[in-house]
Amino acid sequence: MKKLNKKTFITIFTIISSFLIIGIITINIQNYHREYDNINRNLTFINPMFRDRGKEFNNPDIDHMMIMDYEVYTIKLQGNNITKI
Repeated sequence: MKKLNKKTFITIFTIISSFLIIGIITINIQNYHREYDNINRNLTFINPMFRDRGKEFNNPDIDHMMIMDYEVYTIKLQGNNITKI
C-alpha cells in the first residue's frame, strides 16, 4: 500500500510540476515577444528621425526626444535597417 501511495504522489507531483513549468515558460516567451515587438516598433519609429536630421542630431531638442525605457537594449544595424535586437 505504501508503494502505491508513493507512486500516486510522484505521479501527481510530476503532472502538477510539468503544468507549472510549461505555464511559466509560455508566459516568459509571450512577454519576450511583446517586449521585442514594442522595441522594434519604437526603433522603427525613431530610425527615420536619425536619417532626416543627419549630423544635426548632435544637438537634439525636446520635440525629437523619446524615452523608451530604463533598460539598455543592444541592436544590430545593417545600413538603415534593424537586423537584430
